[in-house]
Amino acid sequence: MAELSTAPWTGEQKRAQYWAITRLRWRIFLNGFRGKGNRGDLLAWILIIPLFLLFVASLAFGVGFFAWALVQKGSFNLLAAVFWAIFALAQLVNINLGSPGTTFDPTQLIRFPMNLRSYVLVRLFFGLIGPGNVMVSLLTAAAAIGIVIAKPQLWLAALIALTVFTLVNLLFTRMIFVWIDRWLSTRRARELFTALIFLFSVGFQWANVHFNPAFDKRGTPTVHALSERAQKLQHIYHAAAPVLHLLPPGLCADSITAAHQRQPALFAAEVTADATYGLLFLLVFSVRMRAEYRGESLSDAANAVPRPSKRSTGPRSALPAHSISEAEERTPPSASTVLQALLRREFLYLRRNTGLIYGLVAPIVMVVLFAGRLARHQNSTWIFGASLAYALLGIVPISYNSFGLDGTGAQLFFFAPVRVRDVLLAKNILNSVLAVVDVAVILGVIIYLVGVPPLPVLLGGVLWTAMTLLIETTLGNYRSINTPRKIDLTRTAQKQASPLSALLSMGILLLTAAAGWALMRLSEAVRFPWLFPAATLALALGAAFVYRKNLGLMDEYALRHRDTLFTELGKKA
Repeated sequence: MAELSTAPWTGEQKRAQYWAITRLRWRIFLNGFRGKGNRGDLLAWILIIPLFLLFVASLAFGVGFFAWALVQKGSFNLLAAVFWAIFALAQLVNINLGSPGTTFDPTQLIRFPMNLRSYVLVRLFFGLIGPGNVMVSLLTAAAAIGIVIAKPQLWLAALIALTVFTLVNLLFTRMIFVWIDRWLSTRRARELFTALIFLFSVGFQWANVHFNPAFDKRGTPTVHALSERAQKLQHIYHAAAPVLHLLPPGLCADSITAAHQRQPALFAAEVTADATYGLLFLLVFSVRMRAEYRGESLSDAANAVPRPSKRSTGPRSALPAHSISEAEERTPPSASTVLQALLRREFLYLRRNTGLIYGLVAPIVMVVLFAGRLARHQNSTWIFGASLAYALLGIVPISYNSFGLDGTGAQLFFFAPVRVRDVLLAKNILNSVLAVVDVAVILGVIIYLVGVPPLPVLLGGVLWTAMTLLIETTLGNYRSINTPRKIDLTRTAQKQASPLSALLSMGILLLTAAAGWALMRLSEAVRFPWLFPAATLALALGAAFVYRKNLGLMDEYALRHRDTLFTELGKKA
């Protein structure tokens, strides 16, 4: 980076700097596995990457096949649906994957002698090499291959149109996410953004339930019913088509159609309009980068600075008006007082973390949408058990990164007159309260939509939930100290836990769910329904004993691993 200067870059300097950024991202990714306790994350990546590549290959094959089939049949007007799917997938993948976890803040480049234009280009390139953008580029290339295989004479048009569409898609992704990070710098904006995501996901699932033939209340739909639904969807598409064709995916599809109809002027106009969107996205992105270049801070601490009041006549004292007696200062707080204070603190975190609230509410809505429909085709007992497991899906990963929201403030736990075991107990109680609320509401929904489950199944399901939570929190407490991950609420795509912790939480949940299902089936086979709750009660008691035993070891364990805890939580995201 020492070669950066305010003078215009030469071609050799540009290649050297972009290659340096690529190597920087790669080395940061590799060096992340060198830390203590991070070798497990390497194992997790070894398991995840083949699955991810298989997923990408499957999507690419599907996109290429649909593009080939539509062009082969001459249905060029439906190509827009393929490009819209790629465009929407780009945003969803980047929300879920985001950028690889790094300890390098790209705003640190401001310290180097570079002008605004150079900074914008570097920041743009720094974000384009993320895994989500690479994946979307591969999907667009697969669509181009499908079009060329169907109509080889369109190779040049497909190359030009889809290259422009790929760049526009990437520029839009970079633009929207840097502005989302700007909006997420305030708590009110985070709440609004979470509400929008929640409404979008619920609306999508509602449409899936009401238009998917698999969830038809009347059983298997007839050909006439399927034809009616297809006509309704086609009518909705034709009503929205005039607007959709004015946006980048529609313009890309229209340019391919124009090339097929041998209208070069129209093709050039469509591609130019698509490229104009890209220039507009780049301009809006540059506006945000201009604010960063001037040193704008988006941290909660910077936004929390109170503005001086016109009525204030002097500085306010930070101390309360009343004084604390010497006896009260020397009296150590009781264990219940400490736990109450820690619980108030955790609930304050919950109120500010809209992601946790989303994870609490989303399973309830999904159960409302699916339970009533599935009950007509599936066993209600199976639906109750599946709903409990789904409710825990968004809660158990929190236990594996309990200190993620504390950041550098976790150091204060080692100076304050509190024990780490009490801090973890308060965090575990919060997770348990969230689980209890979810289970209670889901039980009410199941009773209303499906009916009251048999009493042995009801008790066994509740005891299974308690057992699973105790097992997850026991292991999660160790992982929270040994492999913490700092969570920045002002940034998108924040992971709740490390890759290995996420795999462990999911694996334990699946194993306990399989054990619960096996016990339920065994109780049905031996015709003794109370075997299921009796077995889960024994397992829950054993899990409670193990949890209590390990909770008493947390102070010594945290003291041994405090350096890892402080280092990871002190990294700048």
